[in-house]
Amino acid sequence: MNLPKLDFKINIPTSLTFNYKEPQTGTGQYGTWYRWGVSVDGLEMVMFASEGLQRILGSMGNLFGRTLEITKEEVGDKKFAWRVFENGKQVEVTQGQENSSEVQNKAYRPTPEAIVTGK
Repeated sequence: MNLPKLDFKINIPTSLTFNYKEPQTGTGQYGTWYRWGVSVDGLEMVMFASEGLQRILGSMGNLFGRTLEITKEEVGDKKFAWRVFENGKQVEVTQGQENSSEVQNKAYRPTPEAIVTGK
């Protein structure tokens, strides 16, 4: 079954629920990929996490059934940071867990929207 792919709109939070406790992984032309099964507004989709986003998600343990707000935030010219919130609180990666996604405290913007692509 081909599920639609979730693409994050820049600076717009997206609310999603994880359908599995961990992602499927593999290696491709650009390195390791992380494919998560998620639901957005009741629609089953797949989400491919970048290395930076995966570092945050991987620090959270079992994600099955958990709902997060994720924002791909523009922080410079073609530079992005991932903001992840659960229950209105930003997820912080603890010391010792490398995180190149520049997670910082930021005001929460609860307006989830997403672009759905795929066939």
